[in-house]
Amino acid sequence: MEMNPVGVIISILFVVSMASILLWMLRVPRPLIREVAYARHALDVVRKVLVPLQGEQYDYRSVELACRLAEEQKSEILLAYVIEVPLILPLGTPLKEDEERARETLSRARDIVMMHNLPVKEYLERDRNAVHSLLRLIRQEEVDLVVLGIKTSRGIRGEVVERFASGLIQHAPCEVIFDRPAPLSSSSPAP
Repeated sequence: MEMNPVGVIISILFVVSMASILLWMLRVPRPLIREVAYARHALDVVRKVLVPLQGEQYDYRSVELACRLAEEQKSEILLAYVIEVPLILPLGTPLKEDEERARETLSRARDIVMMHNLPVKEYLERDRNAVHSLLRLIRQEEVDLVVLGIKTSRGIRGEVVERFASGLIQHAPCEVIFDRPAPLSSSSPAP
């Protein structure tokens, strides 16, 4: 009986392919450490991400960061701008400059979210205390993650940001990520 060389080659290829499939199927993956598995799962369950906006340039970087964190799960992005009305004014007092700044900030932030094709909701609130308003929104919308842009600086604006960040980190019932851009140095390119 004579063996056909083509048949021998086909038989060898069949045996090698079956052996490689069996080895692949029987390969046991390396077990995950519990902490690693928890960290992975924690980001997998993020369904709603809140980005508080303050009308600053670094707000848009925070929106971009939130979108990148939300992309894999197609999480919903909630954009919130709270206008703090001073105690000496009635809550309904028109604050045209603040309202225009809020609308413009929300519009630009929404454009960033739309570029990522993620669902988005916008909130423009008026309150005496922005932190209380945001905490109420976090509970109402069952937010899983807050991404807050901050810039450490001196002066009144720096104190507002510090109070804002401190209030959220102390009282938010969810994870809070702070995004502080590195200061520009003379060797780094301008954005």
